Parts: sequence; structure tokens; C-alpha cells
Amino acid sequence: MDARPVITTYVGASARTMTFTLKDTTGTVINLTGKTLTLTAKYAGTTKINAGAMTVSSPTTGVATITPTAAQLDVAGDYVAQIKIASAGPLYDFSEVFIIRVREVV
Repeated sequence: MDARPVITTYVGASARTMTFTLKDTTGTVINLTGKTLTLTAKYAGTTKINAGAMTVSSPTTGVATITPTAAQLDVAGDYVAQIKIASAGPLYDFSEVFIIRVREVV
């Protein structure tokens, strides 16, 4: 069983915001002041969300959001995703890999 964190959404869901609180390996919130965040997600080797710009909604509490489009969530399945955290200059950090589980609408 995969122990990665899972976010569940639905095929074609639009205007459904995903909210993340980013923490380091000790559980301490990452201060996102001055950082640029992007989310990339792949499904079956195909990039579905390519460096999607995230909004840092509360920098000092590590909260960021993204609202994928319906076209980015057009196939049911598990999307392997990761957030890139960019600082000034060539410095980058990455979140742990997580799953965006896209389900069929009944």
C-alpha cells in the first residue's frame, strides 16, 4: 500500500481549490514569504499539470493553494504530484511526493 498523502477530487472538477500547508521534515511550518510555488502532476507518465502556479495565501503559516482546470483533471486515476518551492536565485526545494486521486463522477 502506498503511504503517500492523498488528495481526492473528481474528473472535470473546476473551481475546486486545493489547499496545502507546507511543513519541513520536523513538522515545522515553512515560511513562504518571497517564495514562488509551482505544482507538477503526472498521470501514467503524461504531465497533466505542468508547473501550475500556486497562490501563497498565508506566507508565514505555510499555506498555498491551486485551482486546477477541468482539462487538467480530465482522466480518472492517481496523479503523482510534487510542489516546487523556489527562493531567490537558483535555490529550490520540493515537497514530498503525493497523490491527487481523480475519481469518476457517478
